[in-house]
Amino acid sequence: MTAPEMINGIMPYSVHNGSKYLSGDRYFSTAVLKSGHWYIEPAGYSIAGQSSWGSSVLNISLDQNSQTLSANRMLNSLRIQESHSVNLAGYTLSINSGAILTVANAVILPTNSNSLLGGTITTGGGRYFFHVYSDRLTVSSVISGSGKELIKSGFGALRFNGAQPNSYTGDTYVHSGVLELNKSPKANSVRNVIVRGNFAESSGGVNLKNAELRIMQSHQIADSATVTLDRGAVFAFAGEGGVGLTEKIHTLQVERRAVINFAGGTLARANVLETTQVLLPTADDTLFIRNWIEFSDYFLVSRAFAPNSAALSRIWFEGWDPGAKLRDYNTSHWEIVPFAAPEPATYGALLGTLGIAVIVWGKRQNGRRTSECAAK
Repeated sequence: MTAPEMINGIMPYSVHNGSKYLSGDRYFSTAVLKSGHWYIEPAGYSIAGQSSWGSSVLNISLDQNSQTLSANRMLNSLRIQESHSVNLAGYTLSINSGAILTVANAVILPTNSNSLLGGTITTGGGRYFFHVYSDRLTVSSVISGSGKELIKSGFGALRFNGAQPNSYTGDTYVHSGVLELNKSPKANSVRNVIVRGNFAESSGGVNLKNAELRIMQSHQIADSATVTLDRGAVFAFAGEGGVGLTEKIHTLQVERRAVINFAGGTLARANVLETTQVLLPTADDTLFIRNWIEFSDYFLVSRAFAPNSAALSRIWFEGWDPGAKLRDYNTSHWEIVPFAAPEPATYGALLGTLGIAVIVWGKRQNGRRTSECAAK
């Protein structure tokens, strides 16, 4: 029987007890051979302070105190409990397996947040694994590595902060929870992003697999990037206090069901999503637009790659007739806009066709903006 892939005693892609909703006892998984079968068990850890972080085989659990690096440090994986944080203080933290796990401090809903501050994070592997089971992990360190990918899992939020762009160049995958992009404008947080939800799995009415990409400052994604939204994934604008945001990408691709949630735009400070092309490759792909207000939100596509009528028919604006059309914006772009608003009975049928599970996710976002938007 073939052993599961492990790096220095852990499976960096796997969290032990991962099926239990927001438990406080999560660990990276290890595999143990017993009587000819591999059993998944929690890995062992060291609780040594940062002065001892000098080995690529060291799995550290930050149980007792936050740490501030006093030199460049190396370890295999990092597990953070309570509200502890690591201040890199301008140094480099090399994480051999690329695995970072934050742990909830409550069985049902976490209230603790964690931080990785300053400096640079590197990995010896080809991927970073951020498993966030606390409320939020904020990373202002530069995540580096040519060709390195990043995978976000866990029900908490991973937030990228700071004035310096991340320099890893591989794709970013959001499997659950929220990826919040909050770096200084034009300090790119990510390049290509694949966001995959799963509204079929839930517990107690809570969607455990909801996946969301949330823009909190303008110009967070590389202009050449492709953003793929799949299985009800959400692309959300989250400008605070009526401050509209601008994001420019090359390709927006929708697979199955997806949502764009505009929020925060005004006539004076509009939200703008500028794309070169919008792809809905099959007849089963539908893009649902929430909280769109005319002249406060703009969804743009290049005139050179405008979607055809079949694709436009599968772009639905909340509170309006199914389907969309193109309207003049400038010499280089069309604006994608809805048809006229339907009768209430028609709108109810539209929501039923799309699936109420997609609508529920929007309730986590900013408040209702017009009488045309569905109540949250």
